[in-house]
Amino acid sequence: MIGGFFLMKGFVIKESLKDESLLNEIKIKKTETWKVEDVAKNVPKVWTALTFEALDKNSSKLAEHISNTIHPSFYVNFNTEEEQFIIFANKIFRYPRGDMEMRAQAQDYGSQIGIPKMQLEWNP
Repeated sequence: MIGGFFLMKGFVIKESLKDESLLNEIKIKKTETWKVEDVAKNVPKVWTALTFEALDKNSSKLAEHISNTIHPSFYVNFNTEEEQFIIFANKIFRYPRGDMEMRAQAQDYGSQIGIPKMQLEWNP
């Protein structure tokens, strides 16, 4: 908790962003470079994976920003103490952590837009 607010934690692929201004709104905790084999069409095969934190009071605003700036072949996930956010281009799934039905709906949506199934795994 910082200043009365909890931290939300998440994960974003830098190459998924059309506009990198999002990076000014989050605190990067870890950076990794990954070579990826099974990717959707028009997606780079090397990714910069960023683990991040931000104050949970900004979760709705951050989700909207991501939804408006992410490439269609990607998604971003983050969670607060109580909620999970799975964010696609122009589509946000926000649900209580542990809600496996909503998790399945988000995964189904990701599959429908062409994201490989093996990439649609996140902690419930």
